[in-house]
Amino acid sequence: MYKFLILISMVFIFGCDDTTSASSNNNNNVNNTSSNNTDLCDSITCSIHSHCIVVENSPVCECDNGYSLQGEICLSDSLYFTNLPANISISWGRDGSFIPEYENDDGTDVVLTTGETDCSFPVSMNTDGSIYWTCGEPEICSQEVTVEMADDEEIYETEFLTIQCINHSPVFITTPSTDATVFSVFDFPFQCQDGDGDLLQLTKGADDTCNGTIHSQIAGTAIYSFEPGSPGNCRVSLSCSDTIDEDTLSFDVNIQDIRGWEGVSAGNHHTCAIVSGELFCWGENLNGQLGLGDFQDRLIPEKVISFSHVTNVSAGGNHTCAISDGELFCWGKNYYGQLGAGDTVDQNIPIKIGSDSNWFYVKAGISHTCGIKTTGELFCWGGNIFGQLGTGDTAQKTYPVKIGTFSDWVELTTGFGHSCGIRLSGEIYCWGYNEYGELGLDDTDPRYSPVKIGTDSTWEAVCSGMNHTCAIKSGELFCWGYNNWGQLGSGDTTGHFTPYHISSLSNVTRTGCGSYFSCALSNSTVYCFGRNDDFQLGTGDDVSHMEPVAQNQIQNPSSIDGGENHGCIYKEREIYCWGSNYSGQLGTGDTESKSTPTLLE
Repeated sequence: MYKFLILISMVFIFGCDDTTSASSNNNNNVNNTSSNNTDLCDSITCSIHSHCIVVENSPVCECDNGYSLQGEICLSDSLYFTNLPANISISWGRDGSFIPEYENDDGTDVVLTTGETDCSFPVSMNTDGSIYWTCGEPEICSQEVTVEMADDEEIYETEFLTIQCINHSPVFITTPSTDATVFSVFDFPFQCQDGDGDLLQLTKGADDTCNGTIHSQIAGTAIYSFEPGSPGNCRVSLSCSDTIDEDTLSFDVNIQDIRGWEGVSAGNHHTCAIVSGELFCWGENLNGQLGLGDFQDRLIPEKVISFSHVTNVSAGGNHTCAISDGELFCWGKNYYGQLGAGDTVDQNIPIKIGSDSNWFYVKAGISHTCGIKTTGELFCWGGNIFGQLGTGDTAQKTYPVKIGTFSDWVELTTGFGHSCGIRLSGEIYCWGYNEYGELGLDDTDPRYSPVKIGTDSTWEAVCSGMNHTCAIKSGELFCWGYNNWGQLGSGDTTGHFTPYHISSLSNVTRTGCGSYFSCALSNSTVYCFGRNDDFQLGTGDDVSHMEPVAQNQIQNPSSIDGGENHGCIYKEREIYCWGSNYSGQLGTGDTESKSTPTLLE
């Protein structure tokens, strides 16, 4: 789409320098020597509706008959434009228009005409006197406009209309760099914007053969997803429009082996993961947190039969939540109402929470849960004794409650008694328990509503442990809060009440937190630090480390997550877990702990 900003401008030059009079109606003491007058007048250029005269041997500009000086310009005494010049800040579509307005004191008929133009596109005038055009390429040009008496061509007014055409066509600003190769569910975010930077809605294009769905449209950012049924090829086609113009994006997808895991979430002593839209869980099941209809632990992954289109899962302390087809389901321990079902009854099978079908992200904590809808709105529920729900009080909530008025949340994390989230603006907010400075606000006072940390707007990811927080800002890792095991990576066990920069790591792109340990992906290598008595760092030993230590096992994984004493990473359809395994939370078929990342078969 093209939008046009019209600026009306007129330039009058009345003299060579500031000492020359702009105009004069006084003809006394005029030197009428023709040759002298001509020579003197050659030194100045008078504006439209004025001419040069010589007064006391100095050339000046005088308004023509029928015109008088108004301000610094000569206007017709009886006919002149009233809205030229003007500054008009109106946005049009492809076609722009402007209606000149004028004053005609004697009431006789007038004629509006257009004159010379340097515009590359046609500028025309309608019978009603409106000027209109259709822009071509972006440019700035001018159009002469004249109003004159119908019966006296000597009385007229001429101005210039400046037209600025700007290319505001929609354009995709996030695209895959190459044709995609996928193994299972394809999930890719896209953005499209116009020339003003306004984000536009996305739709499927006409030649889409992957039969995908577009969801999670937040502020113009959308995710395209599809589940391949078999190996082969298909084509993704997307379009975005501003109602005038349209941009399209198409690329081929090469579908390889469709078997394999798609993501993993580590709870306290249980783990869940997605494969081809189906959900599998394993480990401790004392409170029914595996969703399998009983309370028996599982040593290997077992399918949660309620689902076939799961897009997000989060394993919490002793409960689990997942999103399928935009609907939210939760199960497990519910003592604090952390399932959001409106009661405090434990559930060993998934139950649907509410009737909404526009959920896209959920995060389960120890005793509370938060989620984000496709509208960008944040909701929390469950235990709230420390204000971890962000509702402004400490009252328990057994159903999802909207938090604040923002509608651009994109990521969140839930710890023991605190929560943090990141908005689309890149700002990070925390709230809840703060005894150890886990909110990063340079004090230990609890907060019952989200509070922004600092002034930075480049935060990218965040995770939380029992009483500490880590986040990525501009590729750098920062941690704060409780540090008795070195989980902040600062080289000591001193707590930090504000974000502490882990300077030994650079180019950080992923982070994951366990209860008392943390991990981060730096330059394609996973580093972990903190408590390690159950091998939860995956470094091959059981010695706690107060500084980041490389795992040197799996390079460049897609995600990292930590439970109470175990961790898992996901890379290219494979899941690797390590640490404590007494409840079978590693999914290896036994209860033996693992000191390094071990492949889930």
